[in-house]
Amino acid sequence: MTNTITNDSGTPLDCMTGLAPAPGGVLPPVAEVIANGQTLGTSGRVQPGVTTQTVTEIPDGTYVVLASCSTDGLATMWVSDYPGIADHLAPLPVTAYPVQQASPVVTVPATLPAFGSS
Repeated sequence: MTNTITNDSGTPLDCMTGLAPAPGGVLPPVAEVIANGQTLGTSGRVQPGVTTQTVTEIPDGTYVVLASCSTDGLATMWVSDYPGIADHLAPLPVTAYPVQQASPVVTVPATLPAFGSS
């Protein structure tokens, strides 16, 4: 799973692309995703410009993708648009912005067995 990040802030950002279970392909409540954390993901420093973060070795299943970036000291952060995320960010001492890209649900299919003749 690859997340394309456009950093037009003019400063390096700390970014994370995380995946959390989405049983049945349904977007879980944001409180569950935040409380249980994203079970798979990658993070790192992102310079201004366009870059990607890639999550590999994802077990078969259905997941929701939640991405975020923040400035040093968490003064400002950008988070995937997710139903209810604003309520969870409001009490934090940070200026937070939902990004245009909503959190998608993705399915990683099981690998089909190879068929051959004997």
